[in-house]
Amino acid sequence: MSDDALQALFAPYCGGLARSEALLDALELLQGRQLEGCRPVEGADGHGFVLSWSDERAPLDVIHCQLFSDTTGCFAKVQCSDVSIGVLADGLLSIRW
Repeated sequence: MSDDALQALFAPYCGGLARSEALLDALELLQGRQLEGCRPVEGADGHGFVLSWSDERAPLDVIHCQLFSDTTGCFAKVQCSDVSIGVLADGLLSIRW
């Protein structure tokens, strides 16, 4: 699907077209199906993590997530039965690098 089509599909669930540039960035992350990062911890190096999700394509599709912690070496499967992919995209909009 083209970037314009994805943007039109997700915009109503993510603050509208006023945030179009940020939405395109979030959709790029969303299509990558994985986000790696480090959760800051005061007085420590932080906790590395990998969050991955299933490849649903519509804003109201239910997503299935998996969270891996570098610190514990454990996976946690998160059943996101009440979270739509539009909500995940909206959450990705708030990430500032």
